[in-house]
Amino acid sequence: MSEGGGSKVGLYIGIAIGGCVLLTCCLSMVAGIGYAIYAEQQSSYYDWGTYDWGTTNTEDWSNISWGQIKVIGDSAPVYSSNSTTSSVLETKSKGDKIDYYGWDDTFLYYKVKSGGQDGYIEMTKAEIYYE
Repeated sequence: MSEGGGSKVGLYIGIAIGGCVLLTCCLSMVAGIGYAIYAEQQSSYYDWGTYDWGTTNTEDWSNISWGQIKVIGDSAPVYSSNSTTSSVLETKSKGDKIDYYGWDDTFLYYKVKSGGQDGYIEMTKAEIYYE
């Protein structure tokens, strides 16, 4: 092997490594610039200093249904509070579908509406219904 052959291999390896480093640097800069543009757009969109929190959303979120639950037990009593010792507003039958409005603080009961009143169904008696 001649002396010049070894230097060409080294040259090609150096060019390849240099090209990879250059490409990585360029891509990093492009990503950084893209993120800076995105962040500026977001801060312009969410101008928190001038946002009027008191006038835009007056809707009562407790009246927005999260979806439906389906009774999976033989029956499911709808309690007036999140306790099995509270009064029963009505009893739902197996397979009944009911709108639910979240969970109670213990995550043991679904919040539902029964005759215009807030009610609670044990999570063991129903499951979230997907069509």
